[in-house]
Amino acid sequence: MRLPRRYPDLLSGSLLAMTLYRNSKHETRNLKLETRNPEPGTRNLIFFYQWSMSIVKVFCQTPTQTPTANSQQPTANSQYPILFLFLQPIMRFLQDTGTYFLMLRRMVIKPDRINMYWLEVLRQMTDIGFGSLIIVLLSSFFIGAVTAVQTAYQLAGTVLVPPYYLGLIVRNTTILELAPTFTCLILAGKVGSNIASELGTMRISEQIDALEIMGVPTETYLILPRVIASVIMIPALVVVSAFVGIGGGMLAGSLTGYASSTEFTYGLLAFFDPYDITMMMIKAVTFGFLISTISCFKGFYIQGGSIEIGKASTQAVVLSCIFVLLADYILAELLL
Repeated sequence: MRLPRRYPDLLSGSLLAMTLYRNSKHETRNLKLETRNPEPGTRNLIFFYQWSMSIVKVFCQTPTQTPTANSQQPTANSQYPILFLFLQPIMRFLQDTGTYFLMLRRMVIKPDRINMYWLEVLRQMTDIGFGSLIIVLLSSFFIGAVTAVQTAYQLAGTVLVPPYYLGLIVRNTTILELAPTFTCLILAGKVGSNIASELGTMRISEQIDALEIMGVPTETYLILPRVIASVIMIPALVVVSAFVGIGGGMLAGSLTGYASSTEFTYGLLAFFDPYDITMMMIKAVTFGFLISTISCFKGFYIQGGSIEIGKASTQAVVLSCIFVLLADYILAELLL
């Protein structure tokens, strides 16, 4: 193979090595570069090509197999196993990110019949709000009670800290962190898995394909009502969680004997900053949007059968929890 003199770039050597190894046959991969009166840049290119080819053979060459009549052409996965192992998660992440933002763009297309979408929003609000109310009430009450008991245990015996500080600590902890974050983590498992499995079932049963054939904008009809319902009902559930959690803390404080109801109420009103409520609502709206959109994305673009529905539901819950915690940290850094 003769190399023209006009390619002295060292990077071309590595690209040439990968191209030759990818496109040539097994018996012709031991190639040698020849040139007449090579220039310094060309000599460097030849050296870099040989060095790159040796690395490619070490990391990318697969065991030689005996060709058969049913043998298929080698794929990128079989020819570059180690490179494919590292590049596949990156390419999958970039593809999923792009598909996610394209879904958000197609989701906001103006619908033709507003009444049909409004009824779907009301149905989703009922499923998300009232369907999750019991678990939110139970978890919030006991979390508030546990917070009060543990705080009273830490403050017991301290003379310099008055008893009403128990109400202040429970109030700030519940409003700023427990009510929005803990409640949304619970809803990520309850609401997120429900949305992902519902849309996944519609996808594998070809109901979404039927809607697309009829000309219905499926992203707008199926995803937008769920997102709107989540953004409305999840903050409402967070507010309920805050009240119930503080009530549980008051009851636990009275039962432990550390602070009476009057002292606890005084602590609730002491040093109150209305900005804490604003912070809680911003978190709730953000978390509701993340939970609904991630779950819709995992369910809407599912491929396969019933096993993939279970995997998509699990992935939706895990990703929702991860991004809720990540958004919690980012909002705390930006807003506090």
